Amino acid sequence: MHPLLKITPILLLAACQTSTTELKTGYVNTEHVLAKMKMKQDLDLKLVALQEKNQPEINQVSNSLESVKAEILNSKIQEADYMNELKEKRNHLHWRLENLIKAVDDSTAVYKQRATLVMNEKILAFGKANEYQYIFPLNTMLYADSALNITHDVIEFVNK
Repeated sequence: MHPLLKITPILLLAACQTSTTELKTGYVNTEHVLAKMKMKQDLDLKLVALQEKNQPEINQVSNSLESVKAEILNSKIQEADYMNELKEKRNHLHWRLENLIKAVDDSTAVYKQRATLVMNEKILAFGKANEYQYIFPLNTMLYADSALNITHDVIEFVNK
């Protein structure tokens, strides 16, 4: 007799029996969790402070750049050295303005990335602590029963 035939009745019996352990599944609106995270709110305040700190310099450089552009367009002096100096100044101001704006944008990206990483770690910890087999992000599903929405519970867990 083939060895598989000996265990076939056992496999069939196991397949027919219903599991006594319930699979816990839930979904989370991660955008909502991220918005309600205390850590994200603290990072947003830091970002606003950074933007406010840099705004006067951004305004000053922007105004200087506009002045130089206007001077280039309206200059009656067409001497090559003078025009080259103005264009060089314009290029420098443009580069400086781009770098100031990029610094704020980079900080925004870093803050959001850091908050998202922490959120994902907290959702993982929540799932393990509450014995979930699956937790799905809301934005990947076409439909889910609202009874499976654990967003509020996750927000409470994340902000502990």
